Amino acid sequence: MKPTLLYITHGFPVSDEVFTRDEFPFLKKKEWDIIILPRLGDASRLPERAWCGAGVDYSLLGHKAQKSVQLLRPTAWKMIAREYADHAAHNQALVPQTLLRAVGIALQAEKTIYKLLMSRKASHTPLVAYSFWFSEVVIGIARLRKHFPQLRVVTRINGADIFVEQLPRNYLPLRYQRMLAPDVVTAVSRAGMEQLRQEGYPEKNISLYPLGVPAPLGRSLPSAPGHLVLASCAYAAPLKRLRVFIDSLYTFSLTQPNIMIHWHYIGDGECYDSLKRQAEQLLAPRPNVTYTFHGRLDVDDVRRFFAQERIDAVVSVSSSEGGVPVSLQEAAACGIPLLATDAGGTRDIVTPETGILLPLDYDEKEFCAAMTTIMDWKDTKDRQGIAEYCSKHFSLEVNYSAFVDKILEPQMNISRQLLE
Repeated sequence: MKPTLLYITHGFPVSDEVFTRDEFPFLKKKEWDIIILPRLGDASRLPERAWCGAGVDYSLLGHKAQKSVQLLRPTAWKMIAREYADHAAHNQALVPQTLLRAVGIALQAEKTIYKLLMSRKASHTPLVAYSFWFSEVVIGIARLRKHFPQLRVVTRINGADIFVEQLPRNYLPLRYQRMLAPDVVTAVSRAGMEQLRQEGYPEKNISLYPLGVPAPLGRSLPSAPGHLVLASCAYAAPLKRLRVFIDSLYTFSLTQPNIMIHWHYIGDGECYDSLKRQAEQLLAPRPNVTYTFHGRLDVDDVRRFFAQERIDAVVSVSSSEGGVPVSLQEAAACGIPLLATDAGGTRDIVTPETGILLPLDYDEKEFCAAMTTIMDWKDTKDRQGIAEYCSKHFSLEVNYSAFVDKILEPQMNISRQLLE
């Protein structure tokens, strides 16, 4: 039978998951039967079970009760007992409710995908399961090797699926049990690779394959002399530290009263309203500061915004990043200088060629000095160099093709060999 790729996504194609949407055409170039399995979605608003020549299966969505029933299995209690032992050995606390949910998801995934593969009579079919996120689903799928010995399991890691500080109470369920679940784990940043090594993942099973962005729709120009235009594109959550940025921007405006500053904020989230109030209190009274809250924009609109607007720098002061922030990639593709804190994969794109890397816990003096320096980056040659750096290191075409050709295709070949 035709080789089969199980493509486990967060929400795509139910939701607009930009990286998986961008990656999908490269998967389709191979002569594989692709089944997309979204993990999350509104069951009342699901698209057709075929999408651009691929099948879409919604069995992973499942009802909460279906996942809860899995906790009655002896396997579930073994996994729970081992989790308690693992965390006791590492002197780490766990969150029981989160653990139960994770075990239920893993075992429900095992059950539903087993039914899917049996219905397709896949016992003699080359099989690769590829998950864009290292979720509990990967653990469940890996358990199917006893029924499908040819099954190969590949996962990327991106953020909260490896960096525990991004999770509530710093708890990543089944953190130690999942280590041998995938055959290949690919990080999207050097920070992710280092984290995998610290966790003890076998070196032969891990690799670095960055994501990428498409060629830009245009090249952003700098603002007029005497002006400074900044942009931030991030979910309004505490770890993005946008409140800290507003405080810093206020302080900088005091040191540069003759510079007209405008800040664009793109995003929404739990802190959105409080950020608007803070901006009204601190920034609005400043005679040399204006700002625009755009709310959430689709990725295509963000790409157009960066290509068409005059922007002097895109700023990120996040306290934690797993991969390379997509907003910084999109901005650099348009030649926009970057100013960001040294969090996670940020340093992979914020280099002396592309902008200024701030210490994670910068002080106001460091921020003001960086902002003063970034005003000197308006030269066209500098911005051309930024775009060239991004094209070299974060090309969607190059990076996704390499991942498919050097990771997924070899794993599919191994699956074929195991059937011989």
